[in-house]
Amino acid sequence: MTERRQEPRIQTMNLVHIEGYGYPTLTDFKTEDAVGKTTDLTHDGMRLELDHCIPIRSRVEIELALGNQILKLHGRVKSIREVDERLCDMGIEFVDVSPENYEALDMHLKLRGADDDS
Repeated sequence: MTERRQEPRIQTMNLVHIEGYGYPTLTDFKTEDAVGKTTDLTHDGMRLELDHCIPIRSRVEIELALGNQILKLHGRVKSIREVDERLCDMGIEFVDVSPENYEALDMHLKLRGADDDS
């Protein structure tokens, strides 16, 4: 399988708070607050482990903890893999990332990438 990303995934574990999500055919539908963790991260998105799956194409409101910073991001669920009855692995694509959040992601990825080289 060919890698579609233009940049490598950086393996990093960060806490993620899902504030809510909306599915295209459901208006104003929100999930219960949920906390998960990233397994990898790029400028374009992340791999998220959560205790339940969120439907593909859902829009998600995310708080991503990077060190002592919390970024508020918007994303879209691109892929889902149910690991077992208690864990779901999802690919989240970031949308409309602000320049400030992009810069914070960039700094975090550079630091984590440098750690992986040693």
